[in-house]
Amino acid sequence: MSIRITSIEQLIEKLDTDIQWRKKEIADIRAYCQNSDNPQVLLRASFVLCCAHFEGAIKFASNAYIAYVAGQGVRGKELRVEISSILIRKKKHTLFNIPTSQKVKVSVVSDILSAYDELLESQFYIKLNEDDLMPEIDETDPPLSTGGNPTPDVLAEISKVLGISYEELFQLREPFINSELLKPRHAVAHGERRTIHIDELNSACDFVLEVIEKYKSSIIDAAINNLHLRNLE
Repeated sequence: MSIRITSIEQLIEKLDTDIQWRKKEIADIRAYCQNSDNPQVLLRASFVLCCAHFEGAIKFASNAYIAYVAGQGVRGKELRVEISSILIRKKKHTLFNIPTSQKVKVSVVSDILSAYDELLESQFYIKLNEDDLMPEIDETDPPLSTGGNPTPDVLAEISKVLGISYEELFQLREPFINSELLKPRHAVAHGERRTIHIDELNSACDFVLEVIEKYKSSIIDAAINNLHLRNLE
């Protein structure tokens, strides 16, 4: 499945649609767990699913924003360097795969610099193949990834790339993310016999619902305020 976005209205529609089904599924799992006579299996599975929605919402919204930027027809030199660098990374130059014990060839560095010079003068454009007529992002191989583990470090990196405030969104929530969300999630997902209590699930669900809404608002604000553009003053 691909994401194509050329306007703020389309961006808002995509984000709203994505969050609505997540909210519905989170509400459903909470109801199932409350009404079950033997909820532990459901609680464990539901907790992991809740965490999956946290990761999925962050990843989808982040890449929807990149799809929006790609749909604006902006040249690389007009973009913040963190965003324009996405295209350099997507080229998968061997520079990024050379062992630290080996010296990087001058020709490789030259290749990178040439690609960057070309990027500055060209349109920021992400596409699935050379025949695509519109910018689009492949959700199975997105420009921005959580790596299956949305730790504070990962969230900080994504926030920096997008130009949104990590401090406002996540910094004060780091203890909860680490201890109350990811730690129990990893225990269950990796086969440990970790009991999940209904209060833990409810707290996680409340947290996820709150944060993904705030994140969506930050993404929309970034688009409205053109935070993808360099400050050329």
